[in-house]
Amino acid sequence: MTDPVLLIITSLKHILSILPSSSSFPLSAMSIQGGRYINNIGLAHQYRSVLQHRASEDPVIGLWNTILIREWDGTDGFILIPQQQQQGNYRPDWMLIKWATDGSYFIIKAVLEAKPMDQEPQQDNISDEQLRGYAVNALVSARANGRPQTHVFAIKLVGTRFLMYDVRAGEERLLAQDRGFNFPGDANFQDNGDFQDVALDDGQLTELYRTIRRTKMT
Repeated sequence: MTDPVLLIITSLKHILSILPSSSSFPLSAMSIQGGRYINNIGLAHQYRSVLQHRASEDPVIGLWNTILIREWDGTDGFILIPQQQQQGNYRPDWMLIKWATDGSYFIIKAVLEAKPMDQEPQQDNISDEQLRGYAVNALVSARANGRPQTHVFAIKLVGTRFLMYDVRAGEERLLAQDRGFNFPGDANFQDNGDFQDVALDDGQLTELYRTIRRTKMT
């Protein structure tokens, strides 16, 4: 009997082969290989839905919510909070926090924002400013609650792709390796400023997770 996941992956390859490419998002060069995150039939269907409904944010939210919640499931004190209200009634799509062992406080590890596949990620200053604002608000909130942080990660999820920045207190800029910045204490996460795909670059998503886990935010 043919593996149903392989059938979905085969159909994804066909979809990618007929979708138009763009200079900022060369989909025609992509091929789906499955991997550790797009590893069941539901996620394969959802991945395909993101590609088919390129102007919609809803399938992107569905894809990444499933992927993220499997990693940040409460183990070791990590909690993923959707639509966490910030000052000024701002709400990033997700906020990732890490509780202290005794539960007396938590550290904000990252803010995450999803955008549709057809957004021009490299040129969209509006969404970058939105993400930066969420990160700055997180740092302000931490300081107001007596647990000041030196930085927070800001993760942009555009369709099936991801990119992580660091925002430092006092600088309040989106920092990435393409701007001469190295993520603190980590040599394995190779972010060169380009978006990476959850299916094709799954090893880099694993390294992104590791970077978040082992980086101190204070």
